[in-house]
Amino acid sequence: MFSEIVIIKSGGDLGSAVAHRLVQSGFPVIITERERPLSIRRKGSFSEALYQGEVVIEGVVGKKAAKENPKEVLELCKKGIIPVISDKGRTISGAVLEGISHLLNKKERQGG
Repeated sequence: MFSEIVIIKSGGDLGSAVAHRLVQSGFPVIITERERPLSIRRKGSFSEALYQGEVVIEGVVGKKAAKENPKEVLELCKKGIIPVISDKGRTISGAVLEGISHLLNKKERQGG
């Protein structure tokens, strides 16, 4: 189980390249994106998951996730899948992170 999660604000081509490399290196990654992504290179961007539901870029999966469901976000991270979250108000650092932090701390207290 991991104790730190990398959050990347923007799943465009550059953010996606960084996320891809981090996941391949074993880091759990969450991407937050505008409600309507502005990505130009959509086929190489994890932000496309907000439109398609799921996208695979060179073997790494990005999947649309609801920010209201931190448990789902954490489960995707555990599987090596990048949760892509629509963050309309750019407020992801609030309730979602608290929910994920709570789940991580709960697991530590339970020893697993």
